[in-house]
Amino acid sequence: MLKSKLVRIMVSAISFMVGGVGAAHADETVSLYLKWVPQYQFAGYLIAKSKGYYEKHGLDVKIISGGPNINTVQEVADGAAQFGIQTPEPIFYAYEHGLHLVMLMADFQRPYEEFMVKKSSPIKTIQNWEGKKIGINIGGLSQLLLPVMLKNAGVNPSSVVTVRKTLSLAPFLSGEVPIWNGYVGNEPFESADQGVPVREFKLAKYLPNWYADTLFAKKEYVVTHAALVKHFVQASQEGWEFAVHHPKQTIAIIKTFNPQKTNKQLAQEASAVIPLMTSKEAPVSCFGKMSDARILSMEKQMKEISSWPEAKGVPAPEYFYDAQFIKCQ
Repeated sequence: MLKSKLVRIMVSAISFMVGGVGAAHADETVSLYLKWVPQYQFAGYLIAKSKGYYEKHGLDVKIISGGPNINTVQEVADGAAQFGIQTPEPIFYAYEHGLHLVMLMADFQRPYEEFMVKKSSPIKTIQNWEGKKIGINIGGLSQLLLPVMLKNAGVNPSSVVTVRKTLSLAPFLSGEVPIWNGYVGNEPFESADQGVPVREFKLAKYLPNWYADTLFAKKEYVVTHAALVKHFVQASQEGWEFAVHHPKQTIAIIKTFNPQKTNKQLAQEASAVIPLMTSKEAPVSCFGKMSDARILSMEKQMKEISSWPEAKGVPAPEYFYDAQFIKCQ
C-alpha cells in the first residue's frame, strides 16, 4: 500500500514537472489588460480569444478593456492581470522605480502615433511648430518623444506649448489648438469625416526605431510560468497572423467585442495600422519579434530624456525583453 502510494506521488510529481516545462495545464485562467477599448489595435488577441486559439493551447483568457483612466502597468503590477499591453516607455519607467517588467512581443514594429494639422494650415514642417500650441496625449509615447522630434528638427522644445488633448476634436477643428496628437487609424479619419482633411506628421517616419504596443508581464511571473507564457504568446501570434491576412473577417469579430465601432471606422483603422505591424525583420510568419539592437537604442534615448538614475546605467536588452517565447515559422 505504502509502495503504491509512493509511486502515485512520484508519477504526480513527474507529471507536474513535465507539464510545467512543456505545456500549459488545461483551462488555466489568465487575464490580459488592453490599454484601450477593443479595436484593430488589439486584433490579434481578440481573434485568438474568439477563434479558440487560446483554448487550443489550454488557456482560458479573460480580456479586460482599457481606457483613458487605466494604467496597464499598474494593473499588472498589482496582479489584476497577468499580461498587459503597453508601449515600451512605461516599461522603461518602471525600471526607475524598481519594478521589473519584460516585453514578450511587439504588436507594432513602428509607432502608430502622430501629430496632425489642418491641410489648409500654413504649418508645413516641424520647424513651423515653434511658438504653437500642441494638444497631446499626456503620458503617451508622443509626449516622451516630442522633444526628440523637435530637437532633431532644430526647434527648441521649450518654444512650444503643450496642452492635454480631449476626446473631442473641437479644440483642433476650431483652430484653438492647431497641432493635434492622435493615432494614424483614428483622428485623421475622424477629422476628414467632419470635412477637415489633415496633414500628418507620423512618428513612424521621424522616429522609426521605436516599437509601439508590446505584450508584457512581470519578470517573476514569466520565470515561474514559462510554459503558460509560451502558450499565450504563440496563441496570440496565431491571432495576429489571421488579423493581418483577413481584415474583413477580423472586423466582424472585433465588433462582437465592441459593437459601438462601425465597419467603416475599423476598416480605416486596419488600413492604417496593418502596415506598421510587421517589418522585414519581423514578418507575419515571425510576428512580434523584437531585436536587442533596437531595444538598446531606445534605452539609450530613455537615458537622455528621462530621469533614469545615473547609478542604474543602461541594462542589457534582455533585461526588458524575453525572446524565448516567439515562434517563427
